[in-house]
Amino acid sequence: MNPPAPQITEKSRYNLLTLLSFVAVAVLLLVVAMLWRNQSGTNEKLAVLAEKNSHLRDQLSTARSELDFFKTGDSRAGAKKTPIKAATSVTKSAEEPETLFLQEPSVIRTGSGLIARFGFDPVDSQTLPEMITLVIRVPSKSETTILSLKPVTESAYSNVDVVVNAKGNLGMIEGSPADLQALEFELTVSGPATVTVRGSKGIKAFEMDVAESGCTVRKL
Repeated sequence: MNPPAPQITEKSRYNLLTLLSFVAVAVLLLVVAMLWRNQSGTNEKLAVLAEKNSHLRDQLSTARSELDFFKTGDSRAGAKKTPIKAATSVTKSAEEPETLFLQEPSVIRTGSGLIARFGFDPVDSQTLPEMITLVIRVPSKSETTILSLKPVTESAYSNVDVVVNAKGNLGMIEGSPADLQALEFELTVSGPATVTVRGSKGIKAFEMDVAESGCTVRKL
């Protein structure tokens, strides 16, 4: 004679349903955690891509600005029409390590405006680049204009090209320095201004607030 089948009591049924509910909740939480993790990873990748995209847009904008300048600019110092290659090197320099360090600028008041003198010191044992290029801007809406741009010791440079556009808000200087002590420049502006300076290999972009009381610098 077979033994009677065990009877499932109401309490046992309740306990079983409770256990199944906990298991279902645990599975749901695990699924949510996995989805959140995947979403977080996706967001991080999107952030990296957005940063790269922004950097590329900045480089493209800089290149276009340089090209527009050299298409419409004029020469106030007998410059040669060869700055497009220089502009390209300035754009690429954003990825280069800083090997030419900006020294504290000084400002002199003259009858025509303000002269900002600034220079660079190379890292020890570093070979000086064959060409030094600087591209200088003042805000297009500013009343201040660039009057002149030149190396302090012009005799220490060969093949010096200087270009200032017709509006006086954008200028470029390029030359081959003859020795390591020749990395000083003079920028003359008609009045106080915030000046943006971008350079070729080894020079990190920076801003100068040029005023009669002096000059402050911010790295970009």
